[in-house]
Amino acid sequence: MKNKLMQWVIQGAACGLVIGFVMLVGLYVWQPASGRAEAAASVVPGVVKATRFELVDAQGKSRVVLSADGAVWLRFLDSKGIERMALGTEGNGMPEIAMMDQNKMPRVMLLVSPVGTGLMISDGKNNTRLSAGLEKDDTPLLNLFDAKGNVLFKAP
Repeated sequence: MKNKLMQWVIQGAACGLVIGFVMLVGLYVWQPASGRAEAAASVVPGVVKATRFELVDAQGKSRVVLSADGAVWLRFLDSKGIERMALGTEGNGMPEIAMMDQNKMPRVMLLVSPVGTGLMISDGKNNTRLSAGLEKDDTPLLNLFDAKGNVLFKAP
């Protein structure tokens, strides 16, 4: 009698496990696809690796590009796809910020190099018209240029 009772308990437990498994599979299979997509989208990876990322707008146009191909740059594009601002480092690791006009001409540049730190402002023809900064020994400098590159003012 004890053996029969034990058999019934084991068989009942086995049936319960099988029924529970079937119910779990059924819940997954008959869950709406949108529910599965939402569940999958909520999983966030710890690290994503690539040499280039592009952020696109609602029309699919690239608006921000992050690239690392020797130099590392974060580039901002306008709605026409023209690069308007770039933040990055060249292969030598020196940081630089550049702002361009609608004709792709760099108009404002800020950079750090082994010889100093500087700000340059250029005209629409890519002629530097103002440069200011600090030399390697932290001596300040300021230069103003005409459209031909002639010095109009220099300090010190």
